Amino acid sequence: MFDSLNIELDGRELEIQTKRFDCILETYRPGDCIAGATSGIAVYFDILHLDADGKLVYSADGVRVRTFTLFVVIAHGVFVTYRLYDGESTPEAIAQKVRQLREEWLDSSRLQSVLVEALQTKQQQIRLMQTRLNRAVAVIDSARRLRTGDPLDGIFDRFREETQRLTKGEDPLEVVAWVLMNEEADSGLFRDNTRSDPLAEYRL
Repeated sequence: MFDSLNIELDGRELEIQTKRFDCILETYRPGDCIAGATSGIAVYFDILHLDADGKLVYSADGVRVRTFTLFVVIAHGVFVTYRLYDGESTPEAIAQKVRQLREEWLDSSRLQSVLVEALQTKQQQIRLMQTRLNRAVAVIDSARRLRTGDPLDGIFDRFREETQRLTKGEDPLEVVAWVLMNEEADSGLFRDNTRSDPLAEYRL
């Protein structure tokens, strides 16, 4: 059993396995609280070997094309950041970088800013998911109405993209999947503006 920390490299996610925490097969990204993480500031490292396709190489006899040294910072149980450096760092360089990162994240104002941003991001994600779930429930209700002969021609029905898809004969399951997965479904008449405008506080 293990957990995974997801990081980004060259625009792709890499899933880094670890047995450092509770090992409940959970996947964590920056901003997530990690089950089993210690209190305070903790810095961990790992040596990553990648093949020609950018996939992690775990076996000793695997073909290694690129190597990185990864540092992960956990602050009060929250995965706050990570750093990647080309090549395999020496033990001395790793120890120095661990000390440096610990000192950086002992800065309370820096830490508070990152934690507040992480909280805001999670709140936005929750609101967005709730909006999508509500629309999925509405799709199910509309599909049932359509099955009973309701033409779905109410004043609000005419403006709902999902309703139009149903009346054109699209499979209700496909419409539910569209609402849940497609970002286009987040816009429209009933949009919950969960994706915040980063410049909102500066606009007149």
